[in-house]
Formats: sequence, C-alpha cells, structure tokens
Amino acid sequence: MTFVMLKPRREAHGPALVFAPRLGTLEGKVIGTLWNNRPHGDEFLQRLGEELKARYKVAEVVHRKKVFINSRAPMEVLEELKERCDAVVVGIGD
Repeated sequence: MTFVMLKPRREAHGPALVFAPRLGTLEGKVIGTLWNNRPHGDEFLQRLGEELKARYKVAEVVHRKKVFINSRAPMEVLEELKERCDAVVVGIGD
C-alpha cells in the first residue's frame, strides 16, 4: 500500500498575486456586485448597495449575477464590471 502526503502550502508557480490598490474613498464611485445565484445572496447584495449609497455616497451600484452557482461568470459580465466599476464585491448566499 502506498500513501501520498500532501503539503497544504503554496508553492511559487508563476508571478505572485498583486492586489489592486484600495480606493481612497467610496464617495462618487461606481461599485459592482456579482452574485453567484445562491439563495438570499441577491438580497444581501441589494441591501449592501443601498447602504453603500446611503452611508458612503456611492454614485451607482451595478448588480450582475452568474448564470449558475458552480459556473464562472460570463466573460462579458466580467468585462462590463471591469470597465464600469471602480470596485466589485463578489457575494454568495445561504
């Protein structure tokens, strides 16, 4: 019998991830949301958008969703969010 041991640590496989810089303010920004179609995630993201507008004077919230829970978002949706939004919140539900 053979056992395989896995080490749950990240090995360097290409360039390191670089995170986008934080926004200095949310005021006047366009924020996107991407819902993965899990139950109640849309309700949460809708409420989040309302709070962002009320508390932080966000100019617009763009709500989009994936087609299925376990699928990738269509490239057109990702491109639209990238082009229109200053930041994007990806949310789940349940």
